[in-house]
Amino acid sequence: MTSNISQSKIRTLFMGTGVYGSLVFNKLDTDFFDIIGVVTKSQNRISRKPNLNNELNIQSNKNVDIFRINKFTDEMKLKLTQLTPSIIIVASFGLILPDYILKIPTLGVINIHPSLLPKLRGPSPISSAIIEGMERTGVSIIKMVKELDSGPILFQEEFKIDKNFNANHLGLALFHVAAKNLNQTVKKIVDKSISEISQDHSLATYTKMVKKDDGLINWAESGELIIRKLKAYSEWPGVYTHWNNKRIIIKEAGFQKKENTGFQKNGQIIGLNNHCITVKTIDGFIHIKSLQLEGSKIMDATSFVHGRPAFINSNLH
Repeated sequence: MTSNISQSKIRTLFMGTGVYGSLVFNKLDTDFFDIIGVVTKSQNRISRKPNLNNELNIQSNKNVDIFRINKFTDEMKLKLTQLTPSIIIVASFGLILPDYILKIPTLGVINIHPSLLPKLRGPSPISSAIIEGMERTGVSIIKMVKELDSGPILFQEEFKIDKNFNANHLGLALFHVAAKNLNQTVKKIVDKSISEISQDHSLATYTKMVKKDDGLINWAESGELIIRKLKAYSEWPGVYTHWNNKRIIIKEAGFQKKENTGFQKNGQIIGLNNHCITVKTIDGFIHIKSLQLEGSKIMDATSFVHGRPAFINSNLH
């Protein structure tokens, strides 16, 4: 006998935020999913950079109720329960789900996590993969449980990290893979042909919440690590240093590994070479192509130095 669920569209509540959430939502098969509501994290301010905006860019022919929230209230609990979704899909949502959410849908809460779980659990798997210099990462679709990113794996695919990728490039690539495979994964859940793979919790690693201070350059670190942070924090918080008590955000830079770099201090500006500002690190030189002094516009290295001749031979902190 065929179940009522398989005879009609699946009542689906979507929870997602920003560019990645939008990517997943707009790939949902509307012949299969009946989108009964969307919950998104409300944004405190609008950024000029689209990738930093929380706002969902929803492409739908159906008028969908959108709930913009900063936290789950008792009123929201009642609304979500009354919607009676068969499944909840979570993609780059940005808020921790209360336990009661897991009990609402009959088919469970499905989450997209951009790592090869159990590796890189937690809030920053994309930037962490880049900072750690990983050659490969991946994306996992899991059934959510109470413990953080610990549920059974429903789909997983490995992904080779392009050495030129920043965090946004990698995030878009991983969520595209997930979005492409989400429809089929949920269909397997419905027809009960899905294979759930339990995670080996002994292999779990964890990421931390990224803070603004994480973008501050420590010039005693290796140049390779500084460049990896530049890529990992390209959208936020950015990578920055200080000169004359002002913050300088590094926009583009490369690294030249070199031993025995001389007597200069780490963080000392050596000169302007090939249209790049050269800064000494513990194991070579960072070559800055473009940068931004706080309160000013982004400038190429040559223009920046020409307006500030005292910059050369000074020290960054």
